[in-house]
Amino acid sequence: MVKRTKLLGIISSFHLVFGVFSVVLGIVTFKVAPYFYGVFGMGIWLGAWMLITGVAGLLTASVPTNMCRLGSFIGCSLVGLVTLFVCAIIIGLGVLQHFKFESSINREYYIAKGPNYHKEYSRPQEHFDERNQNGENGVGIYGTLLALIVMDVIVNLVTMAVCKEIIKKTQLSRSDHSGNMVNAPQRTNNRGVRRSLSPPQVALPIVNQPFVEGESCLYISSGIPKLPSYIELFPEETVPLPPTLHPSVAINATPSPTGPAIPNEAPPAYTP
Repeated sequence: MVKRTKLLGIISSFHLVFGVFSVVLGIVTFKVAPYFYGVFGMGIWLGAWMLITGVAGLLTASVPTNMCRLGSFIGCSLVGLVTLFVCAIIIGLGVLQHFKFESSINREYYIAKGPNYHKEYSRPQEHFDERNQNGENGVGIYGTLLALIVMDVIVNLVTMAVCKEIIKKTQLSRSDHSGNMVNAPQRTNNRGVRRSLSPPQVALPIVNQPFVEGESCLYISSGIPKLPSYIELFPEETVPLPPTLHPSVAINATPSPTGPAIPNEAPPAYTP
């Protein structure tokens, strides 16, 4: 568990580093290689999400058994994994192809297109040099951003594997505690009947949740103690109740031989 926790902290640090570089590249694209406003600021908001994922990972590494933090980190990694995959496709198939074309454009390209492009091939050479320079800058910047995205995708996959092992280890640790029981001390009274000592303590199974052991009982940390009933404490002293008869059966029942005989007939008529 300790090794996995350290590995989780290292992975979170990678997320933070990649996020900072991605934000810097996103800002640079607005100035050096403008293309649809930096592809709608892709580097900036991708880097922001990497930073959020890294912070969630550091919080999880501090308390690896906290399932709430662990679930938040896994959720950030899953969302980031899907988003990075989509952005990698956009950069690889769209943006890089555009800047690759811009880096190699020249006057001869428009001359071969015919007289319809007379306005383009009649431009000065400085125009084509500027476009070539912007194309080279775009290929370099967006190529670096694509490399960061690929590396962060790999880090997210490693994150999934490490979190899976931590969850498995935590569940096994809790299942080991679930079989433990708290036995109540007992004593024998004058009638030879074994009964629990006071204060009452009974064997309660430890559920798969955090628990607190108090002075008189073992209860769940949710704040609602589970107290034993009288039957659970003293099952040998419980007296069974007599069966309850139906009213119709009770009226026609035979009277007890020890009680007074009551005639089952109507009273005599009244005479003045």
